[in-house]
Amino acid sequence: MDYQAEFLLNRLTKRFKHLSKWARRTNVCAFRLYDRDIPEFPLVLDYYDGFVVGALYAKTDAGATGTVAVGADNYPPLHTYVQTVSQALNVLPEKIYIKTRQKFSHGSAGEQYEKQADEKKTIIIEENGLKFRVNLSDYLDTGLFLEKRLLRKRLFDEVTGMRVLNLFSYTGAFSVYALAGGAIKVDSVDISNTYNAWAAENMQLNQYTPNADNRIIRADVLKFLAEAKRKYEIIILDPPAFSNSKKMEGTLDLKRDAAMLIDHCLGLLTPGGKVYFCSQVKTTTDYADGTRIKDITRQVTDEDFRGKRMQAVYEINYE
Repeated sequence: MDYQAEFLLNRLTKRFKHLSKWARRTNVCAFRLYDRDIPEFPLVLDYYDGFVVGALYAKTDAGATGTVAVGADNYPPLHTYVQTVSQALNVLPEKIYIKTRQKFSHGSAGEQYEKQADEKKTIIIEENGLKFRVNLSDYLDTGLFLEKRLLRKRLFDEVTGMRVLNLFSYTGAFSVYALAGGAIKVDSVDISNTYNAWAAENMQLNQYTPNADNRIIRADVLKFLAEAKRKYEIIILDPPAFSNSKKMEGTLDLKRDAAMLIDHCLGLLTPGGKVYFCSQVKTTTDYADGTRIKDITRQVTDEDFRGKRMQAVYEINYE
């Protein structure tokens, strides 16, 4: 093992020891282990109850995200990373899934959510007593965004007796938390049949059934917002940065469309309601009178993500 690989081994060993103790203490079984901590090793690694899922980010000679192939002179081959992770965590190589990940252009941004393989290696994990199926092998993302863990818990603590709208609902994790927290109505909106079916399965794992008070709605979110009539006390707005899905009318570009999305959501809130907006785009205060915007990113950043590059989370209150 060369000295650089030893740096990675030592970093993973130390971090896993620390986070394993924290995870046992807080009853967490899936957590972010490593996030490009060492520039020479542009990996993101998540631990899922005995399995490891990772992404290897391609880079240019200057170190920025780019398209240099795995195995190039300045980029160790994939099996080197697998061996190092296996040794550091004492996890068998066949339980380690590392994919390569490119920086997506606007023309290919949708590929992040498309199937990359067809191994169908899935497991069920628990988070705060709730169950979720995650796919370790077939997508760049597993179906559960670990960085949203504390925001999901925050929603759970607030929703008793409320109506909740979950936009870009993906595999329905926020919706499951809302149902478990006592929401009286939950609407989950996503354009993907695959993710809507996955959301329904996650609900069923937790003894919830889609029905008139728990609707899974296949729709273009922009079109849904333009036509929606129901009012909500809480709206989860967690959009991709860009989407050009063929099922949509047009494209979604968050830099361009964030203000419009928020304005539509504010129009669906009851007085005193709130929007939780997750975004890389900085929000402004140019909204209706009585609207307050608060950056709550720090409050919803858990131990395994402290000091990491995080998507901002805003609480937007409508008085």
